[in-house]
Amino acid sequence: MKGQEQLPREIVWTADGHLSEVAMTAIADGEEAILPRDAFAHLGVCEGCAAGVEGAASLSAAMSRVLAIPAPAEVAQAAPRRLAFPVWAAALAMTVAGVATLPNVGVIRVWMGRLWWVLREGMPMFTRHAASVLPHAWNWLPMMSLTAAMLLLLVGLSVARLAPRALER
Repeated sequence: MKGQEQLPREIVWTADGHLSEVAMTAIADGEEAILPRDAFAHLGVCEGCAAGVEGAASLSAAMSRVLAIPAPAEVAQAAPRRLAFPVWAAALAMTVAGVATLPNVGVIRVWMGRLWWVLREGMPMFTRHAASVLPHAWNWLPMMSLTAAMLLLLVGLSVARLAPRALER
């Protein structure tokens, strides 16, 4: 409110001539400038209005104390809880996967034979190609080193962000 503006009389007084709830709250909050002088004169002689102002002041003080209390440590560090690993679901998934592979048990012998061929014939071919590319890879070594360092940094930042930690005060 501006400078000397005061509340209207119908807001300050009740029908039976006592201070209204708004007026008692204004006095309790220290907003005396918005009330007329006769409200303070009435407050000095009326015990009911004085008790109302005292109640409003104690409520205001109690609310100030409650709002000033810091949150408990448990509430303050309300970090999102991590869900436990679903052991039973993982075991069931592994069992279903095992049962689903039963029709392919007869094919394992053929697959193992092909795997042996890949290891016997493919590895020498892989090593020949690796040996032919390796002399040219030295040109890429600084870039590979920088890429590995950046990847390691990203993984470290991700772990640091996801790791639970106590709040510092």
